[in-house]
Amino acid sequence: MMLEENKIVDRAQQVMGNLSRKGQMVTTSQIRKFLTAVNTVTEKVNAYKLEKTDEYDTLPVELQAQIKYLKVKLAYQIGRNRSKWGNPVEDFEKEAGLISLIDGIKSSTKEYEKFAHYIEALVAFHKFYGGKD
Repeated sequence: MMLEENKIVDRAQQVMGNLSRKGQMVTTSQIRKFLTAVNTVTEKVNAYKLEKTDEYDTLPVELQAQIKYLKVKLAYQIGRNRSKWGNPVEDFEKEAGLISLIDGIKSSTKEYEKFAHYIEALVAFHKFYGGKD
C-alpha cells in the first residue's frame, strides 16, 4: 500500500473514525510510543537530508534498517496487548496498514516523509475522536 500525498489526512481521519465507531481505539500511550519511535527516525532522516543537500532521495542502508525496525516496535506492542477481549493495537495496525506502508518505504526519502506525516495525522485524529489512556 502506498500513500498518496494529497490523501494522507483523509485516510488518517477515516482510520481513526472507523476504530472509534467500532470501539477499538488504541490508548494514547500506545500510539504515542510508536510516534516517538517514528520521530526519532525522522530526526535522523532530516539530519541526513541536511548533510546530503543535493542527493537525498535515496536513504542510506542504516536508515533503511531503522525504518524496518519500526515493524519490531509495532510487533512488540501488538504482542504485549493480546487478550481474550481483542487487541486494539493490532486492530489499529490492520486498519491503518502500517506494516505494509513500512515495507513500501524501501529506500525512498519521499515515502518515509509521507509515512511520518500519516503517523502524525493518525495521532491528531486519535485525539480528535476522543482517544484516551
